[in-house]
Amino acid sequence: MKIRFLGTAAAEGWPAIFCSCPACMKAKELKGKNIRSRFSIMIDDSYKIDFPPDSFYHMIQNQLDYTKLKYLFISHPHTDHLASHEFEFRRKWFTNLRNDRNLHIYGWAKSLTKIKKGMVYSDENEPIYHSLKAFKKIETPDFDVYPLPANHMTPKDKPFIYLFVRKSDQKTFLSAHDTGYFFDEVWDFLKSFHIDVISLDCTHGGGSSLNNHLGHQEVLKVKQKLEELHIFNEGIFIVNHFSHNGKWSHEELESFFKPYHILVAYDGMEIEF
Repeated sequence: MKIRFLGTAAAEGWPAIFCSCPACMKAKELKGKNIRSRFSIMIDDSYKIDFPPDSFYHMIQNQLDYTKLKYLFISHPHTDHLASHEFEFRRKWFTNLRNDRNLHIYGWAKSLTKIKKGMVYSDENEPIYHSLKAFKKIETPDFDVYPLPANHMTPKDKPFIYLFVRKSDQKTFLSAHDTGYFFDEVWDFLKSFHIDVISLDCTHGGGSSLNNHLGHQEVLKVKQKLEELHIFNEGIFIVNHFSHNGKWSHEELESFFKPYHILVAYDGMEIEF
């Protein structure tokens, strides 16, 4: 399984698009891994988590071919995770694709409705939509995928984090972004799995938060509980999805997390397992 971290920033990007705070100015000066586009993850060549406003940029930077994208999982409908207007460009006037009904999009019903509005009207290349329910398994040719409720937005909303289990060898990947500390029912569900790789929200960086997003100390609390419950032991632990409001540069994040054997994601990072 190859995981590519296409974007690793929160909604405003880093440096933020309308900001000149010290953290943004420092990122402009240091460049490199401190330049972060909006969050998205690619799994192999045909699976993707979220479709942010920077998806065109991700395609160019990572030499992606979105015509090979077959399974798209949307965490929630916030604009930094779902640029729904982009799907209009699957219509026949904008692409040479013909009768392509091979893109499956999964998510909360509100996310799917937003995409349908972005398509403007039905088209021969319209995606196939799958409305998800928490904890209910989705089967694709390569993975069993479990949508789990994220601690994000309001109680009436249904954002998801995703657990991927590869069918061929039962290797597991947990993508947990735009979430605070996991709900009790999520902890109970995860007890049945051993996670090989986890990418966890750290939006607040050097700050603190238990709800909606996580900060550096809360990341350690999640990791400790995963280990106590024997859900995660000797795998790869990654922090991801950073806001300039968390202040810490990539190097400062690495300095804090390295003693805990936690990797700090950056745009373009790849891991394979």
